[in-house]
Amino acid sequence: MKQLMTLFILLSVCSSGFAATSVSELQKDWAVTNYELQDDEQAQAFEQLIETAANAVAMQPSNAELLIWKAIIESTYAGKASSLTALRLVKAARADLEAAMEIDPMALDGSAYTSLGALYYQVPSWPIAFGSSKKARKLLEKAIEVNPDG
Repeated sequence: MKQLMTLFILLSVCSSGFAATSVSELQKDWAVTNYELQDDEQAQAFEQLIETAANAVAMQPSNAELLIWKAIIESTYAGKASSLTALRLVKAARADLEAAMEIDPMALDGSAYTSLGALYYQVPSWPIAFGSSKKARKLLEKAIEVNPDG
């Protein structure tokens, strides 16, 4: 049953990469991948989902919501991946969130501020990565300012 579910997810993720993928499709596939799969199946599904999100962003480069969800997928996978893979993923997530904020800082009720703040808080600081409690605090305070009911 688990293998059938994995196959279904991979097929839906792969096929959606060739069509205009919506934010709701990414959210749904992220939830299934994050909560219902494990180990190698989960890693493979995350990699496919990142590719699908990248294809969607390539087709709609000014869609801040897609960029935010691509970053959420990357950062979630980073929390489960090996160190080198995680470092690549968090850097990509940071770039995607910064790009989304340039396009529309209010997209998804300003959630790019929350996601980027959490990333700066959770990632190690220099020389390993770019983490910064000071930047995290500034971004999270901005997130509360933008969406106090968040």
